[in-house]
Amino acid sequence: DRRRADLLAYAYQGGGDVPELLRQLGVDYIFVGPQERQAYKVNDEFLDQLPLVIDAETYRLHRLR
Repeated sequence: DRRRADLLAYAYQGGGDVPELLRQLGVDYIFVGPQERQAYKVNDEFLDQLPLVIDAETYRLHRLR
């Protein structure tokens, strides 16, 4: 689904309204691994503002506030 792909790309790029938008969709966590980094432009500065739940080498899990 194109809308889902666009939303995922937007979410990984970060931005002020991303946490609220994802919460409205029922998303509680953002997972980042090698596949996500390859498929999307991951904004680490944005993700670093979110609580880090798991940090295991190349995998990270962030919780939306």
